[in-house]
Amino acid sequence: MLALFVFGASAFRNVLPATILLAPLAAATLSTLDPLRSRPVSPSEKKSLAIVAIGLISVTLMGGLWLTAQVDPLAKAKPLTIATKLSSIAGPKRVLNTYNSSGVLAAFGGKGIKLAIDGRADRDGGPYIDRYIKAEKLEGDWQGLLTQVQPNFAVLGKDTALTYELTNHQQWKLLLTDQDYVLLQAPAAKTSQPK
Repeated sequence: MLALFVFGASAFRNVLPATILLAPLAAATLSTLDPLRSRPVSPSEKKSLAIVAIGLISVTLMGGLWLTAQVDPLAKAKPLTIATKLSSIAGPKRVLNTYNSSGVLAAFGGKGIKLAIDGRADRDGGPYIDRYIKAEKLEGDWQGLLTQVQPNFAVLGKDTALTYELTNHQQWKLLLTDQDYVLLQAPAAKTSQPK
């Protein structure tokens, strides 16, 4: 029972499942207490208890709904401004992106966006993901990955080795910074559609 209470208290989203799981145990425990079993309950007491119970349940539900309504699900969608910028750019967008930015970019990056990596690990498989993550640190055959992907834009962490390499040695242009991410555009020669 203590484990379920700790589970419920660990995060807001766990309160309801923990309450549902604890309710039968709490009811069984309360029914064994002598002061609650030994005296009969009058109809007016039953009515009062029902009103109090309905009130507590209503307050709990309304509080949960109010807290849920206060949450902005996109507030922590880090590259949202970058995704909006990409959606305003006409033409195909082949984006060299971080793994963690892929969801927001796919949802809000507009038509014609092609991400180099996204959350569907089964699409590319583990070896590709490992190679890709190493490329962000300029490890392994990162140049080969760039050749394979042929990106005309990049959404990367602003302090990564690959960002430094692209902006300082490969002439990529910084278009936008959004929290921990940057939007880079490839040099003009690399923005054309691959043949």
